Amino acid sequence: MTDKELLLDLFQTLSEVLHRTLQDLPLDVLRWQPDEEANNIAVTVWHISRAFDLFKVRFFEDQAPEEELWHTRGWVAKTGYDPRGIGHRELGNLAGYTLEEAGAVPILSAEDLLSYFDQAHGAMVAYLLDLAAEALLQPAAGSPLEEYTIYRWLRNLLVDGYGHLGEIKAIVHMWERKNRTV
Repeated sequence: MTDKELLLDLFQTLSEVLHRTLQDLPLDVLRWQPDEEANNIAVTVWHISRAFDLFKVRFFEDQAPEEELWHTRGWVAKTGYDPRGIGHRELGNLAGYTLEEAGAVPILSAEDLLSYFDQAHGAMVAYLLDLAAEALLQPAAGSPLEEYTIYRWLRNLLVDGYGHLGEIKAIVHMWERKNRTV
């Protein structure tokens, strides 16, 4: 298996497990927070999707934020939420948000969360499929860290995505225990 095939497999597996995890989750579970400073499932899924979206557009293709799917697919218009200029490096993907800023992220339904995720995931997979294998070791065109190759960014995105998937599963189980009827 090549590096590219492994990355594609990991992206596909992340998508499949996220879909299974969110399947049939009601809105009250998606918005539940284990404590007042914790992110809920909806915000965490949005964060994963935003990372895929903005890294592909800004870091890999060196395009403007307005070219992100959050903008071009009508999510800003639908939700009234424009994340540009917020958080770490003003990337608008939850990293470096204050509690107030995190609280302003719109709570989407499972269907909408998966729709945005599928758009961002699909764009990332299409980018990777079109990428020559040797290009994985090249610096990302718009990366703020010149020494980071495309492979390193993709690996970091996957590690982060799988870590957040574990958080999502833990929150689901905490909610189920808290709401178990005796």
